[in-house]
Amino acid sequence: MTPEALSPPASSLAAALARRAAQSATIGGMAFLTLVDLFAAQAILPSLATRYAAAPAAESAGWAACAGGAIAALGVAAALATRFSRASQQTERG
Repeated sequence: MTPEALSPPASSLAAALARRAAQSATIGGMAFLTLVDLFAAQAILPSLATRYAAAPAAESAGWAACAGGAIAALGVAAALATRFSRASQQTERG
């Protein structure tokens, strides 16, 4: 068999690179928004406490509960991720 026969066509390689770039952009965007979600809320807590006439400790407790829920969801997702094979998902997409 010749080396040309073993290499994938250029169009499928370009499609794979485009798919990989889209995946990377999606993951990067989600990471950025998660960072903003976690740290921007801390900056506005004093104004929220004033606006809703709540004690700063109550506002902070609410934020901590939300952050704890997000962390717990990440833990569950990480635990369940091992049950799925990425290789089988990629072959199904083509």
